[in-house]
Amino acid sequence: MERNKEKRKQLVSEYQERERKMGIYQIKNEDNGKLFIGGSTNLEGLWNKETFILDLGSHMNKELQREWKQFGAEKFSFLILETIKFDHEVRYDYKDVFLAEGADAGNVVRSYKREIDRLKEKWIGELQPYGERGYHKQVEGT
Repeated sequence: MERNKEKRKQLVSEYQERERKMGIYQIKNEDNGKLFIGGSTNLEGLWNKETFILDLGSHMNKELQREWKQFGAEKFSFLILETIKFDHEVRYDYKDVFLAEGADAGNVVRSYKREIDRLKEKWIGELQPYGERGYHKQVEGT
């Protein structure tokens, strides 16, 4: 029993020390070509998370959710469009942020999210995933 606890502790530690991949992704309906563009500070395992939410029927994008049910999971693909490159490694547990001398971890993490939002808007601007082309709603004046 004690050996299992130690092994679990080691696996958790190894997981938390891995580099965190952040960036922009797309979910594409291969049947009609429509795109959903998203961003995440944790790309690894994101497709599993998205498919789980879609399979549950509780995705935040109702049109994507409706078409997931209509067309079926096999008609959708996942692609990472861009990852953020940092001049330092970002760990899953963010200890790299906490250990940086004088760094405010909250501000650093918020800066990661702002960069994700900026890149997401760039990709939405390039791909124009509105109407027949995607699952996003176009805001007046954009």
